[in-house]
Amino acid sequence: MDRRASVFGLSLFCAGLLTPLSFAMAKNVADICIGYSNTAVLQYQEAVQRKCGFSGPRWSNNTPHHYNWCIRGNNHKRANVENQRRAQELQQCKAKAKGPGSVADQCIKYANVAVQQYQEAKNRKCGFTGPRWSNNTPHHYNWCIRGNNHKRANFENQRRAQEVQQCKAKAKGPGSGSIADTCTNYANVAVQQYQQAKNRNCGFTGPRWSNSTPHHFNWCIRGNNHKIAVAQNQRRAQELASCK
Repeated sequence: MDRRASVFGLSLFCAGLLTPLSFAMAKNVADICIGYSNTAVLQYQEAVQRKCGFSGPRWSNNTPHHYNWCIRGNNHKRANVENQRRAQELQQCKAKAKGPGSVADQCIKYANVAVQQYQEAKNRKCGFTGPRWSNNTPHHYNWCIRGNNHKRANFENQRRAQEVQQCKAKAKGPGSGSIADTCTNYANVAVQQYQQAKNRNCGFTGPRWSNSTPHHFNWCIRGNNHKIAVAQNQRRAQELASCK
């Protein structure tokens, strides 16, 4: 235990200003703060060795500085949180160290793929916007390297790939056998079925029974809905057959 804290606590105890319980608590707080300040300085030294470039009062090689912060008020209750925050920043600094298989390596690959996807979307005139669709490689890299974003990097690239795939499908013309062609046929049949149901006074309602061709096309083109488009038209045909 820090000698100053021991002497001060002991003097208060002898003066009758501290009970045995509160004296023990004061000793415990001092122990916590000694451990905290020692850890903080070790973390500072590691950051210097790794050339992380951290600065500010949280990154100090002054043991009394950290101890005095900890011992004030209830700061000792936040001591573990402070050391954990430094540990997280050190982890991010380690990740930025280049090398095959490192987080930095993963984020470089992620950023390169993201920019390639942006370029493909631009060439196809997909019209995608927002921070996910940027031609700025550092922008994508910096997003990836923050916190645990690298664990979501593959998912982000997959989402962009899906959107590009949908853009491709919409770009194809009639008779090409494309998804867009399939959905165009689906939407036309769906509207014809709606018209038949209306003529027969079947009274069918809901989004499946709409006279909007774009409504049916947009439903079909989303995700893998085109794979169940024929089944949807067959269901409507069955319902029409029951309405005479």
